[in-house]
Amino acid sequence: MATGYGTAHTPLVRPDEVPSGLIRIRKKWLGFFCLLIIVLLCGAIFVTFFLTENTLLCTPEYDTNYYGGDFNIDNISSWEDCGRKCSSDQRCKFWTWIRGDLSCYFMFTNEVRRTYDGSYISGSRTCFRGK
Repeated sequence: MATGYGTAHTPLVRPDEVPSGLIRIRKKWLGFFCLLIIVLLCGAIFVTFFLTENTLLCTPEYDTNYYGGDFNIDNISSWEDCGRKCSSDQRCKFWTWIRGDLSCYFMFTNEVRRTYDGSYISGSRTCFRGK
């Protein structure tokens, strides 16, 4: 029985040799994998900073009422809308949104008093950084 490379029982290449085609295939898949990772990271960055930018920049005080409001707006559907409306009004310094009746209160003074109640969400004008 013949032994050596190229016989029926042994491969055509030595184990320490790697066919160049296999290297090209591995490089192709490695490049594809790297491109996929870059696309996914760019997508995550886009969603984080462009689609949810206003919410991420603002962390309100939950269960907190800033009272002594000077101005009231009814039918505001979310605390985000209340905060944005406050940030667009130059006089507004702080805001409070009431979950139960969907009311938004603006405070036009720098001196606010706080009480703690589960139906209120409050924040400062700069919460949305003017957005």
